[in-house]
Amino acid sequence: MKLAIYLAGCGLLLAACSSNDSSSMLKPSRVYEQYNEKVIHGMPFEQEKSYYTDAKQAEVEQKIPQYMQQMKKSREQVIQIYQQMSQSVAKCKKIQLAHERIEGNSAYLTYDQTDICNPNTNTLQKNAPQKQSVIMRNEQGWKIHQVEIAL
Repeated sequence: MKLAIYLAGCGLLLAACSSNDSSSMLKPSRVYEQYNEKVIHGMPFEQEKSYYTDAKQAEVEQKIPQYMQQMKKSREQVIQIYQQMSQSVAKCKKIQLAHERIEGNSAYLTYDQTDICNPNTNTLQKNAPQKQSVIMRNEQGWKIHQVEIAL
């Protein structure tokens, strides 16, 4: 009897541990920094979407047909252009966490960013780093809800 209870308890513990994805155990800033690294190195669009909240994914999916029409491009071409732009920006912006605030299921991140592709830009701004603001929501793991990047 005790063995059965022990085994059942172990099974529940394993199920609880295995059902959580790794992003639910990480700080929001760590999830965002992992995402940023993957963008720099390139990742499939479906994987990239998985880093975003359900609301942000729906917003992106809603806008793709509009961009297809405006750009006269296919869905795949619009996605490719977006990913190239996103990768280019991520490669050129070195980020350093300045502040992380978690309030319930929301996280507010502020990063100092330095343009490493155009260092003269930093000089023009008197070496003051630009800011990058990120809002994340916990939806069975931390997901990106909004990003503001100074270009």
